[in-house]
Parts: sequence; C-alpha cells; structure tokens
Amino acid sequence: MAQIELRHANIRFVDGYKNTALVNESPAAGDTTLTIDTLGTSGTIPVSCRFSVVGTPCRYTVSATVNTNEVQDINLGSPSSGTFTITFHGTLANPVVITTAAIVYNAIPSAVQSALTTAGISASDVVVGGSADNYTFTFQGQYAGLAMGLLTVNVTSLVGYTFTGATRATVGGITTQLTFSPAFSTANGVPVDDAAITFTGRTLEVNVGDGTLTHTEKKNYQYVLDRGNLHTVRELDQAPLEAKLDMVWEFLTAIPGSVTPTPEDCLKQQGGASTWVTSSADPCEPYAIDIEIEYVPPCGGSQMEIITLVDYRYESLDHNIKDATIVTSGKCNITAASIVRSLCQGVVVPDLVQV
Repeated sequence: MAQIELRHANIRFVDGYKNTALVNESPAAGDTTLTIDTLGTSGTIPVSCRFSVVGTPCRYTVSATVNTNEVQDINLGSPSSGTFTITFHGTLANPVVITTAAIVYNAIPSAVQSALTTAGISASDVVVGGSADNYTFTFQGQYAGLAMGLLTVNVTSLVGYTFTGATRATVGGITTQLTFSPAFSTANGVPVDDAAITFTGRTLEVNVGDGTLTHTEKKNYQYVLDRGNLHTVRELDQAPLEAKLDMVWEFLTAIPGSVTPTPEDCLKQQGGASTWVTSSADPCEPYAIDIEIEYVPPCGGSQMEIITLVDYRYESLDHNIKDATIVTSGKCNITAASIVRSLCQGVVVPDLVQV
C-alpha cells in the first residue's frame, strides 16, 4: 500500500449537534438548496453541520440557511378612547426592555411605527402594518430570522378594549431552507417529499500542513504463570484510544461574534465554538468532540475511507509560536476507531457504537 498523502485527506473536528426534519418539496437532480419543515427541535440549523436524507446514501454539508422572520399581532379590540403603550423585549437570546410613549387608542400603523422609532427601535428592524387598533409587527434587519420576545401592551388607560395579549403569527428563528454541498445527483438518488432528514455535528476542517494525526489502540493483559511457566492469559481493564494531532494555526481564537471557530476554540468550546455541543451521549461528562479523517484516493474507482475517533478530549496543547503549530494529545472514550469505506464521497457514517 502506498503512503497516504495528506493533501488527499481531510481532517475535521465535529461536535455532537443532532436534529431531524422532513423534506418539504421534492428537489431535482443538481439542486443545492432544499426546503424543509417539521424540525424535531425547533430553531435554526447551524451552518457547517451535516445531514443525510432518506433516498440518497450521501452526506451533505450545510453552507447557509434561510430562517423565518417573526411576525406578531396586537389586536386591541376596538377601544373607544384612551391611550396605550407597547413594550419591546428584544430577542429571546438577548432580552432588552424598551417602552414607547403613550399612543392614542385609534392610532394608524404609521403612528405606532413613529412611537417605536422615537423609543429607539429602528423602522428597518421592526415594520408595523395592519390597521388602526389591529397591528402586525414584522421583525427584520438585525432581527431577521431570530426568535423574538413577545411584545407586551399596557392597556390600563384604554376604554372599551378587548385586548388579551400579543400573539405570534409567525414564529421566528426556524430554519425553512438549506443551502448545501455536494448537489443531489441521480446516480446517488434524489429524495422525495416528506423524506426524513437527520442532522449531525457541526464541522471544522483542520489544516495539518506538514503535521499528521496518530491514534493508538491498547490492550491490557495479565499473563498467569504456573510454576514458572506461561499458563493462561486474562484480559484486564479496557484502555481508551489515544490520539495525537499536529496542526497549523493562523489565530488561536476567532474574533468576537465570528461564526467560524478556530481549532483551539473547538477543543475548548469557546469563542466561535461556544455554542458547540458535546459529542458525548452523557451531558454530565466533560466536553468532547469527534475527530474525523476522510481519505479520498486520487485514483478513480478506489473506495474512500472515513476514520472517526469518537469523544476526543485533549489532555495537552503544545504551542509552537515560531512554526505556528499546535500539538494536541488526548484520549477518546472508545477502545478502537470507527472505520467506514464507500465509493460515495460524503458517505453517511452509521451511528457509532462506543465500546
């Protein structure tokens, strides 16, 4: 066997994100976008996660998403006089409290818009529509595709109202469309409407430069003697898989707010990887990631191979500033790597059984 050239291998860090959905409309061969619905866990699908879908054996990587803009309704129920105020509560992830000045009971939408603007909420972020005493609030701009706090209304100064509370006409922050690669192909199958989708971890491809990745399996045995002669062998406690990776870094941590983490961010669940999910099935265990090696031989027709080191936790990080390299050493909560071969690049890796 020839030596594996690193330029034909991709090494990735993978977190433990998981979700499910359904295909909303059957795509065509060559499509790189997919409309989805019925998310198992409501929310936005993270960029860089992968998914598989019934009807094709391949695995795809999400490069962009389209998320719903939230729309809320306020129906005051035909008050006859008085005033009201509206309190804006920001997003669910970043709550704020901003209250308007008093608004006359029969204000038209543009007047409510002006009250929000005066309170400090840009008209490019929240657009007021509807009619007098029956308003719609569409969140966009910096709030596009985000889950919003529910507006509240103080109606104590109104007369004749039947207002019971703001309602969400459209829930924000729900992914409805994916952009992904590679494209669906007839050769690998094209999914149909309502086909089941399974999402798996966010990924970061690691640049190893002239470095490499090694992993070591160990067995512990006790050799029992009988009057000085070898007699029998007993297997002792299992030993975790050991791994060591030499990689190149440009920066040790991403800039604040970046959606692309650095390798060190991924290892430490910080910065751009602060929302990464542990790959461990037990959330009480220390944070872990999977390390994936995908080798694609340059010769046509040869099978590709994916090696996965499950639940890796680093135990040392050695930094070389001059060479801009990091050597990470640690252990995995398995005794052997998972190895899969396939002719399909982007093959679906089956659920891993930890041993």
